[in-house]
Amino acid sequence: MPDAYATMERFLLPCFVLAIGFLTLALGASSCDYTRGRWVRSNATVRAYDVSTCLRDRNVRCALNGKSREWLSWRWKPESCSLPPFSARKFLHYLRGKSMAMVGDSITRNMYDSLLCLLAHHPGVQVHRHPDYYSSRFPEFHAQIDYRSVPYFTAYQRPSPPGSPMNVFLDRVDPHLASLQKYHVVVF
Repeated sequence: MPDAYATMERFLLPCFVLAIGFLTLALGASSCDYTRGRWVRSNATVRAYDVSTCLRDRNVRCALNGKSREWLSWRWKPESCSLPPFSARKFLHYLRGKSMAMVGDSITRNMYDSLLCLLAHHPGVQVHRHPDYYSSRFPEFHAQIDYRSVPYFTAYQRPSPPGSPMNVFLDRVDPHLASLQKYHVVVF
């Protein structure tokens, strides 16, 4: 068991710290704690992207499936500083020449889709859907952002026959995580 934890600590912790630092740079902050704050009603009429036309699959476009657009009227307001508007160009500038992976379950996939919607207006964006992951390339910046579906960070074995209990091995890291070492930034 200690070997698995050592592997996770050696690999995951630096990735986490790097991702937080990268996102802080991309937001243009130096000492702001964005985790403390509250949701406030926004009276902005200009949106970061059009929720009905961004790159998301049609079956997950809330606006096209009858969901109220009321949620568009809210924004996050940090307690002790201001959150600058998101700049796609600035974000891609910091990602220039690098690759980033967003790793996790369907919630992470939603965050990946939302980020792509923010970045989609850049010319030449290329989105590829592979059986195991999604990949987006931004040729102007020589940058790449991928989504990797990893439901568990530990190794697991699908049940056979279906419906029987799944085996989850807490002493082993999911072998798919080894492929993440090629990325410059990993967001879990």
